[in-house]
Amino acid sequence: MVHSIPWYIVLFVSIPESFLSVSIGCNLFNVKMDNKTILALAILNAIFLYFLRQLALIFGVHTLLSIIFLTIASWSITKIKISYLFICIAAGILIAGIVQSIIISIMIQTVGLDVSDIADVPWLNFVLFIPVALIMAILNFLIKKHNYVLYDLQFKC
Repeated sequence: MVHSIPWYIVLFVSIPESFLSVSIGCNLFNVKMDNKTILALAILNAIFLYFLRQLALIFGVHTLLSIIFLTIASWSITKIKISYLFICIAAGILIAGIVQSIIISIMIQTVGLDVSDIADVPWLNFVLFIPVALIMAILNFLIKKHNYVLYDLQFKC
């Protein structure tokens, strides 16, 4: 079961994480979405996750539901093909998950934390997210700067 999160973690972790995930995914597939739209989606997703995390769901279900929610919400706002949006969002969240897994595992081992400490002390979520956010922001910047595209969906839109 995933632990519930307080509102300030939604504000300082969930919104930036969703923003970076969607931005990275769209940039990797050359799907144009402006930052205001991505921010609106990130806020909607964070609110959705805030309530979703209060439900007793198996670990990982909230991520799957987040991908579905973000895909439908972004499609309803942008009218870009839903399959393209799903690819972008799933890839962005996958990359965020990989970065989080690596960085947070290293930090937990380095500092000597227990995973239950993260659930007990919500501000640890924020502290652990800072290096993850920095790496994701740098990755997003490099993808944009070097125009790195895994597969160009822009020509398909």
